[in-house]
Amino acid sequence: ESQIPPNYSAIKINGKRAFALARKKVDFEIPKRAVKIFDFEILRVINDEIHFQITVSKGTYIRTLSETLAEFIGTIGTTKELRRIKINEISVKDAVSLDNLDSDNWLEEVKSIEDILMDFPTITPSEEEIRRLKTGQRITCRFEDIDFVMINNLSHKCIGFAQIKDKVIQPRIIF
Repeated sequence: ESQIPPNYSAIKINGKRAFALARKKVDFEIPKRAVKIFDFEILRVINDEIHFQITVSKGTYIRTLSETLAEFIGTIGTTKELRRIKINEISVKDAVSLDNLDSDNWLEEVKSIEDILMDFPTITPSEEEIRRLKTGQRITCRFEDIDFVMINNLSHKCIGFAQIKDKVIQPRIIF
């Protein structure tokens, strides 16, 4: 299955974000991208509304999928409400109500950055490279361009984020 993302998306077109080009009324095309639908269930149909639950691959635009579904059944449609209930292993079912948190137990419920961003691209520089990154210096690497990469220390704990461009790691946020 393939999908054309909306013009008001963060996808880069010739180095510029699509939403920025769309706001400036620049004419451009976003290429189709492969998406996967793992599970699709219609929960209920009420008048002219279809309520569904769907499990999809990274990069799938649900609002675009809603429009495609409407087109498939011979009408037009839009997304009225969208609720993300799971990302990787983090589920809304595991959420803790604010009413159940207090100054004594809140820390027990906090997930680590590494757990939340487990599929995020990461690098683990040497101690010397980390020292240099912490002072704002750039370091060379063998990696291809990545807009945002998590920097882990040798204990696999996140110490910040960087951009890799032209095989140079540029620190962006260091803790």
